[in-house]
Amino acid sequence: MVPAGPCPLRDDNLMAVAATMMQRLLDAEKMVHNQWRASVEGQAASVMMRGTTNNLMSTCPTNGEWLERFMFGFHKRVGDVSCPDLAVSIKVMLVLIERFDRLWILADGDSKKQEDVLFPALFTVAAYAGGLRGAEVPLMDLFSTFKHSAEGLNHPKHLHVIMALRGRLKNEI
Repeated sequence: MVPAGPCPLRDDNLMAVAATMMQRLLDAEKMVHNQWRASVEGQAASVMMRGTTNNLMSTCPTNGEWLERFMFGFHKRVGDVSCPDLAVSIKVMLVLIERFDRLWILADGDSKKQEDVLFPALFTVAAYAGGLRGAEVPLMDLFSTFKHSAEGLNHPKHLHVIMALRGRLKNEI
């Protein structure tokens, strides 16, 4: 069994860099790495691999495993890690619609406030109902959607809304 301590009184794991990053919420690792690579010591070579695609020759202490794991946790805690393909749940969507409804009622009679509620509500519902990603929602043709809305709302068997889209989308034209 390897003893866990006592630890030496030096900063082998770059905890000073980690503390600086926590204090300033800046990516000091890149700054330290860039300074190291520009220095005389940074010209010495050792092999470091990240994943399966990046091979880097470096002796920089910021390439250590401890700092890499710290950075992953740090970015998670400050909200940098995103999951772009994570679906919005129906619960979240219903809460959003409820909020939009309340804002619409509060904006009664004020067309500017109603416009400020209507656009994000339409964007959100269109993205959710149409399975669209953020950049695809502006492809929605509001004029054609409105023009054909009666067809879906007056359908004898299945009430529906026609969402007209312009341009190339999801391999369709």
